[in-house]
Amino acid sequence: LQQATSLMSTAWYKPHATPKLLRAFIKTTPNSPTSSILSSIEIWDTTCVVTNFGKGKVSDCSILINPSNPSLLGVRKFRYFPQGRPALPSLEQSISSSTQKYEHPLMGYVRRWGDMDVKDGILYPFNVVDGIVHQLGGWRLALNCYMLPDIHEHEKCPVGYAVATSPGGRDLQKEYDSIIHTVPPFHDHPPNNSDPEFILANCYKNALSLCSDVARGIKEDRNVPLRIASPLLGAGGRGFPSQKAVKVAAIESVRWRDSIVKGERPKILAFGIPQLGVAESLAKEISRIS
Repeated sequence: LQQATSLMSTAWYKPHATPKLLRAFIKTTPNSPTSSILSSIEIWDTTCVVTNFGKGKVSDCSILINPSNPSLLGVRKFRYFPQGRPALPSLEQSISSSTQKYEHPLMGYVRRWGDMDVKDGILYPFNVVDGIVHQLGGWRLALNCYMLPDIHEHEKCPVGYAVATSPGGRDLQKEYDSIIHTVPPFHDHPPNNSDPEFILANCYKNALSLCSDVARGIKEDRNVPLRIASPLLGAGGRGFPSQKAVKVAAIESVRWRDSIVKGERPKILAFGIPQLGVAESLAKEISRIS
């Protein structure tokens, strides 16, 4: 039985851990004496893709792909929320009368939140990429998101779509020039009972396509590769089993890498993954299908 893996940031207790490059899958210019890079996929072991991959850091990325939610509100409405299922309007409401209790490391003895056992898995803003992004982006990022038009029924970014904003506040401006928000589906609760892997693939397609559009407005040498940071989409709060998240990421990243042609600005997609075993699995899957 495949289990969902909580690929949460560990930067809060390993703040100075240096990311480690595990593998790079490079596509070079064909029939060129210099073998210059056209595109590449990098797999990194890191405690946090948000804080360790920005400009001037070891991975030196200028664009970050952020797995968000349709309202682009970050996670500020919830002090904690369940992994792998939509959060209720208030997880702190309706404490169950169940006699069984569980000891929570931060909140002591509690029973249930919003019809979910404590033992089932609770995430916090600092555990997920979207939470860290909005903490660093602050009110300016929140305003940027608010000003975007609704695409569908009060949703700024429906599931499977991607939209771009500036990084907002100074803390995130120091790291990235642009944030690409995309909304993966909940693995066990996809919209309209659709195929969650198909929607997750669309997240990669739309986000990476938008990265290319955004890059045209970034004033940099076209010969310098555009570096894009991304987590393993779906494998955190959205509850995808790591094997499925790895499979989709491998297929879509290889497809994207191979679509880059001579004459385009070189591009590098850098995956930052906080669990070494999952990062190695992604590298093996990309190697297998390349």
